Amino acid sequence: MVQIAVVDDDPSVRTGLSRLLCAFGFEVNSFASAEEFLVYLASNGPDCLILDRQLGGMSGDELMAELTTRGTELPTVVISATEERAYDQRHLSDGRIVVRLRKPFGAAALLDAVQLVIRQHQQAT
Repeated sequence: MVQIAVVDDDPSVRTGLSRLLCAFGFEVNSFASAEEFLVYLASNGPDCLILDRQLGGMSGDELMAELTTRGTELPTVVISATEERAYDQRHLSDGRIVVRLRKPFGAAALLDAVQLVIRQHQQAT
């Protein structure tokens, strides 16, 4: 079963995404902060990360930088309420497989994004 980690500091978003992804047949673990996710990551390896860019504490950008520093290649769907082209280009240039979804997004868009990053990661490895 594909394991997905959801990192978002909004409890309602975490709950909604978790329920939706479980309905699609994924196993989901959700985290309120990047720091909480990093503790989990020390002993677990999800197949995909869904990451809110705007987090309290360590931001989504900072978490992505930390994953790069650790050499962790984790297919990632970044969710954000803002649209910034430079953000996309910066993360695509480091070799990470990232898709960005702008909030609000629909269930089909989320499922497509998750399937895309996982498929591209599998093809790259």
